Amino acid sequence: MELYRVGQVARMFDVHPNTVRKWVKTGILHSIKLPGSRYNRFTTEEVTRLRREMALPADHTLGLHRVSEVAQMFDVHPNTIRKWVKTSILRPVKLPGSRYNRFTAEEINRLRREMRLPADKTMALYRVGEVAKMFDVHANTIRKWVKTNILHPIKLPGSRYNRFTVEEVNRLRREMQLPPVEEKE
Repeated sequence: MELYRVGQVARMFDVHPNTVRKWVKTGILHSIKLPGSRYNRFTTEEVTRLRREMALPADHTLGLHRVSEVAQMFDVHPNTIRKWVKTSILRPVKLPGSRYNRFTAEEINRLRREMRLPADKTMALYRVGEVAKMFDVHANTIRKWVKTNILHPIKLPGSRYNRFTVEEVNRLRREMQLPPVEEKE
């Protein structure tokens, strides 16, 4: 019988060790104590039971992403991610005893497919002002290019602002016989 320590279980669920301790106190997760030890230990069966109850995959680590990480992936403010959660655009995983939203890679990729964005990489999206500087024009010129379908933006859910991929910017730069721009990091 394999026994896991608090830190190991915390890594499996991608939570802080204190969250695991809270699960023990509230009865969500049951621990055992070895004779002569005051530390919590967890059986494989107990960890598997909790995963099943939470409808989580059975593999060793969850790979859940925090709000700030997802915000970086989409190049938006963390509050935009929270807004997407409130409007059911993005569906979080709620871990017991935690008030924070976490997101699976599958859920992030689902939204990327809906938005027609490439999966598995951080998306570098440019704002109107950034694109205007690349073309050495006023921001209103970029907005006019969007209205006349010269430049095709990406509309992020819950946002009224236009964003542009490096591919779209470089497409227009090629048409204008300008050198391509490097993707921002």
